[in-house]
Amino acid sequence: MEAVFALEERGQRRKLDEAQGQIVAGNLTGNLPTSPGYITWLNGRGFASTQFTSFAVNVVDDAYSLTGHPDLVSGRIVFQNNPTNQTGAQGGHGFLNAHIIGGINTGTGASVEDANGYNYGLGIAPYARMGVTAIFGGTAASSATWESTAYGQGARISSNSWGFQTSTGAPVARYDTNAQAYDRIVRDAQTGTAGNQPMVVVFAAGNDGPGTNTVSSPGTAKNIISVGAGENVRQTGTDGCGIANTGANSANDVIGFSSRGPVNSSGGDGRVKPDIMAPGTHVQAGVPQSNYNGSSVCNQFWPTGQTLYGWSSGTSHSTPAVAGGAALVYQHFLNLGLPAPSPAMVKAYLMNSSTHMTGSGSNDTLPSNNQGMGRMNLGRAFDGTARIQIDQTQVLATTGQTHQVTGSVATTGQPFRVTLAWTDAPGPTTGAPWVNNLDLEVTVGGVTYRGNVFSGANSVSGGVADTRNNSESVFVPAGVSGSFTVTVRGTNIAGDGVPGNADTTDQDFALVIYNATAGAPASPTIGVSPASFSFTATAGGANPANQTLNITNTGGGTLNWTASDNATWLSVSPASGTAPSGVAVSVNISGLTAGTYNGSITISATGATNTPVTVPVTLTVNPSNPQLIVNGGFEGSSSPWVLSGQAFWTNTGAFPRTGTGYIFLGNSNNASGAAYQQITIPSGPAKSLTFYLNVTSSETTTTTPKRPCSSRTGFVSCRVQRFETRPSTGTLT
Repeated sequence: MEAVFALEERGQRRKLDEAQGQIVAGNLTGNLPTSPGYITWLNGRGFASTQFTSFAVNVVDDAYSLTGHPDLVSGRIVFQNNPTNQTGAQGGHGFLNAHIIGGINTGTGASVEDANGYNYGLGIAPYARMGVTAIFGGTAASSATWESTAYGQGARISSNSWGFQTSTGAPVARYDTNAQAYDRIVRDAQTGTAGNQPMVVVFAAGNDGPGTNTVSSPGTAKNIISVGAGENVRQTGTDGCGIANTGANSANDVIGFSSRGPVNSSGGDGRVKPDIMAPGTHVQAGVPQSNYNGSSVCNQFWPTGQTLYGWSSGTSHSTPAVAGGAALVYQHFLNLGLPAPSPAMVKAYLMNSSTHMTGSGSNDTLPSNNQGMGRMNLGRAFDGTARIQIDQTQVLATTGQTHQVTGSVATTGQPFRVTLAWTDAPGPTTGAPWVNNLDLEVTVGGVTYRGNVFSGANSVSGGVADTRNNSESVFVPAGVSGSFTVTVRGTNIAGDGVPGNADTTDQDFALVIYNATAGAPASPTIGVSPASFSFTATAGGANPANQTLNITNTGGGTLNWTASDNATWLSVSPASGTAPSGVAVSVNISGLTAGTYNGSITISATGATNTPVTVPVTLTVNPSNPQLIVNGGFEGSSSPWVLSGQAFWTNTGAFPRTGTGYIFLGNSNNASGAAYQQITIPSGPAKSLTFYLNVTSSETTTTTPKRPCSSRTGFVSCRVQRFETRPSTGTLT
């Protein structure tokens, strides 16, 4: 089959309460939510019903109408799209998910509260404006089209509790064209409009766990936020999907059905999924008030005796909780007077503030294919701790380029956390899907950490850089203090990470540094330029010219340095000083034969964050009179000499001057032989030829004519000049 790059199976789409809110708010005692009060907590973090007017959340699901429920008034319903012409009774899945995000119930009494006083149907972002897009009808429609439409109607966040399955019902557990399409949508949801129109996209990981590689596309996309399910805490019996109280008794457990990564390792991928977690069992929210059959939720109505609420379990219902968290982050930035956050920033912000889960199915090392970076923790997200944030204002244009941030830890009472995320270019659907590779390096408390190198909940030194994932974190527990340096390194900039400009190989990024204040660190940092030296000289000739090593302080305070070298032929002057300084680097070739010599200069400074710094030095000494003859010792063979007459090569007998090989010329009465090679004599001073002859003869006369060597341009030839009566050696010059 010609001109086919790749083939893949076309998948089929499938669908994937205040207790939940208190869990994601981090209001827990051990494994349990503390008490009701989510709306009060939310208001205390600066959120109000008068906000959330500039954007909407699009719930892409099976709901084509949101009207008719008291928890989501018509004034907050922005659009109700039905691109697939879905008809018939609503199953409730998409409607319930919309209420998990934006439902608001502050009533009291048994019909709207459980026995512990938690409100049914209270969403994570209860003031958010909502829209729905129904995609389970019979008319074909594409994600690019429906997300573009929603963006034009004000949507900036897309919640997706569905995924693709194979014809046998298995997950499409790979990076395919559907995942690729959403990687493109995250960067630009309206490709026909000038510039980039970014969209935060949240996807369910799927309900095919606990096996590995069970996250289904599009949840396998790089730039979306992929959500797994932890347990809710709601002990009200077994729901219609078979989830018993044991599946809803600990906020620190990962429920067994939650899909796990890594993504398609055998196919060359291997990225960590999911990205983050939220409660996904026994979740209660509003359901349609008419034309509703409950076919796509676990229980049509719950608790019994009322028709406002149903309940259900699945990553389908942890996903809108994270979408609600994304809406809060989006509004939080606006509340602070900042530009709207990019999708990469929303992702980095939520992952940076997450909590390591330590219960059943979790308690592993981050980032984890069971829990990603842990459970969403809005309490940490909005705790007022000082942060440094860079949101796609820096672009790495070439491989090797870096961006560095320095500052100080704000308080020892909080952990120090750094998260990097970037919106990568859509990748290939075969092999490794990543395009641009950035790496995170953090130095704090005198220790250097690499992104995503963890043991349990915290970072450890050492390890290797992460080449796969387009989010990286460093988490250091509370207690660390002092200055820090954060480096974002463009390890491989191979594609168009920022479309629409003139550069086809570039990448921007979002960076969140938690518990940090900006500024130069209190400690000095050694800077050197150049990073290495190279000298060249000729044996017996003059020393090469001196070179200069520039020493600077790239940190804070004062840098008092000392310099030393480790080779007798190498020297530096002066040997100490205060930055900025220039140091003369010199070499002395006296007594050195031809060859390559390696040494180094060491710059040390007390209190510097990176002391000592080593600068390599290479000295190449070339021979003064280079050898033009090839294989002048005839070792191994006579090549490239040309032999004629009675001449042959051997390595046996007692006649070589050195080694084992030599050439016989003659070797019989009245015989003659010759050996020659043609060389090119370079211009410059006259060249000389030195050679050795072993002349063996039975002649006794001393009057044999002498035939001197002769030379012509381009070659030299010689014949025997003297005969002796015994073996002898001599030199002719």
